[in-house]
Amino acid sequence: MIQNTLLVIKLLIKIHNYEYVMEDLKRIKRNNWVAKHPDTVQNIYAAFGWILSKR
Repeated sequence: MIQNTLLVIKLLIKIHNYEYVMEDLKRIKRNNWVAKHPDTVQNIYAAFGWILSKR
């Protein structure tokens, strides 16, 4: 039960971090840049996900 709770907490933290990164990316690069560069955005997400998985 405690392990499941910890997994849920870790998942929620990761989801929140992804949302934070996306909003920050939109703020820095503007929405039109994000829309025009979906591959780059996907690579950023993948790298960020890899970093979070190593925590």
